[in-house]
Amino acid sequence: MPDHEDWGGREIRGETFDHETFVEVDLSEVITDTAVFDHCTFRGTRFNVSEHTSSAFVNCVFERCSFFDATF
Repeated sequence: MPDHEDWGGREIRGETFDHETFVEVDLSEVITDTAVFDHCTFRGTRFNVSEHTSSAFVNCVFERCSFFDATF
């Protein structure tokens, strides 16, 4: 479970996250390509200026998240 981590600028390609909880994780400027987030919970997560191409957020929960200038 990622908790209070900085993933800023990371590239996530072809990875699958299943039933993960992301708490206060900084995903700003992250690029995902063919990533799958299945039944994940995002609490206080920042998706600012992130880009998500051919990625799926399946049955995910978003609580208090920021999506400023994110591209899906």
